[in-house]
Amino acid sequence: MILSWKGDFYSLPFLECVTTVPFGFVYITSDGGGFAVNGYNPHDGLERALKTLQYEYRFKCFHSADEALSFLKEALEEEPILIGPIDMGFLVYDPYCKFKKGADHYVTALGIDEDYIILNDPDGYLQVPLPISNFLKAWKAEAISYKRGPYSLWLVKEKLGTPPVEKLYKDTLVLGLQNLKEKGRKYSIEGSSLYTGPLAIKKLAEDIKRYKLRRWLRFYATFTFQFQHRGVLTVPCLSMIHRLRMII
Repeated sequence: MILSWKGDFYSLPFLECVTTVPFGFVYITSDGGGFAVNGYNPHDGLERALKTLQYEYRFKCFHSADEALSFLKEALEEEPILIGPIDMGFLVYDPYCKFKKGADHYVTALGIDEDYIILNDPDGYLQVPLPISNFLKAWKAEAISYKRGPYSLWLVKEKLGTPPVEKLYKDTLVLGLQNLKEKGRKYSIEGSSLYTGPLAIKKLAEDIKRYKLRRWLRFYATFTFQFQHRGVLTVPCLSMIHRLRMII
C-alpha cells in the first residue's frame, strides 16, 4: 500500500518473496494445541525488502503512548505511515477480532483525530475508522514476541535506485537460504513457547507423535502443510507430512 501510494507497483507474491518471510518455520505451543506456520521474523523481512528494493526508511518505536501519537500525527501530515506490528485482537472493525488476539499484523495509517485513526488494512478493510483507545492497545503489541518495542512504525522514504534484476534475485535467494540454515530458537511468551526454524519442526513432530495435538491435525494438514490428494506436495517437509498423513 505504501509503495503503491509512491507510484511503485509490485505484485504481492514478488514482495512476499523479497521479504524472505516465507522461507522459515514457526511453532507456538499452547494447552491442547498450537499454531504452526511457514514464516520468518516479519521485522527482519520488512527491512530486507526495503533494503533490497533500495528504499530509504526509518523504523521507530516509542515507550510512551502520548509520544507515539504525537509523532504519528505530525508524520501523517506528510504521507501515509506503515504501522506494525500490531495485535489483531483489538481491531474492532473486524467481526472476528476476538479470535485473533495475539496474532501480529501490519496496517497503513492514513489520518488521525482525537477519537479515531483511519486505516487501510490489507485484510480487506479500506479507510476504516478505529477508536484511538483500541488502536493504542493493538499498537502496544504486548503479545507480539518479535517486536523491537511498543508503538512501532515505519517511515518509507525515497527510492535510492533500482537494483539489477539478477542482483535482486540473488540477494533474495541468499537471504532465504540463510533463514533455512538457521538452527532455530525458543522464546517464552505469555505462558507458552515459540520455536523457530528446524527446532520448531522437530518440536511440532514430537508433540504430534505424543498425541498432544490431535484436534489440530487437520488444520495443520490443510493450512500449515498443504498437499493435494494426488500427492503433489507444496511444502518441502516430506518427513513431517508423512507423519501427519499417517496419524490422520
